[in-house]
Amino acid sequence: MVWLSSQAASGGVEGAGCTVQTGQALEPFGEMVGRGEVTYSRNTIAGVVTLEGVGLHFGRPVRMTFKPAPGGSGINFVRVDLPDSPKLAVRVDAARMAERRTQLGDGEVSVHTVEHVLAALAGAAVDDVEIELDSVEPPAMDGSAGAFLEAVLEAGIVPSGAQSRFLRVRK
Repeated sequence: MVWLSSQAASGGVEGAGCTVQTGQALEPFGEMVGRGEVTYSRNTIAGVVTLEGVGLHFGRPVRMTFKPAPGGSGINFVRVDLPDSPKLAVRVDAARMAERRTQLGDGEVSVHTVEHVLAALAGAAVDDVEIELDSVEPPAMDGSAGAFLEAVLEAGIVPSGAQSRFLRVRK
């Protein structure tokens, strides 16, 4: 069994969803709304929380601030150190090849080494959040997702007021 977002199922997002091993079952984490479709309430954070440190690959000092975001807006990085504070949406099509790190965006308007931040957000079930960075990558902290998860949980998790839909594929 595989769970896919309706966007992924319609071909909008390449590689989305996760495969479940034989004998495993995913429990629906939302409400069945129709033939094989499930919705769930999206979440954001309740408050603002900031972390500071030094980036792992570029070695630059950085201040990273998590902020609540409107329902349905997704996860977005905002480079406040660049003119006009460009926003980078976390999407598969924004990922670029980079050595030993995940990169979103191109050239100067990019963010690097975001995998632990994204893991923390996924673990906390946060769907909609804005992440301001004043450098090219988040702080390394202790090298794990732990500090990011702690910060997000400290901010609090609340419904963002939006719903997401997923399809249940059985074969």
